[in-house]
Amino acid sequence: MSIEFARRNPVAATVAVGGLLLWCYRNGYLTRDNWRRRLSRVGGVAKPLLELAEAGTTEHQALSDLLLVVEPSAYPTSEQLAARYLAR
Repeated sequence: MSIEFARRNPVAATVAVGGLLLWCYRNGYLTRDNWRRRLSRVGGVAKPLLELAEAGTTEHQALSDLLLVVEPSAYPTSEQLAARYLAR
């Protein structure tokens, strides 16, 4: 079911989602024990990913700290003024 279908037919989308929730309830997918078991699996899978993301962020921060940002001055220097004068 696409979002466009749901936007054009809100009643049909509500009936479809309600039917899916009823089916899940009858088959035991919405029980508390089932949710706890599945969420504990998700936590176990997410832990290495979070550690990898943290390592990447730390490396990015270290590399970012090594960069030196040099901003141009607001006014032209005397060398730039002389170069402009000579270029004319």
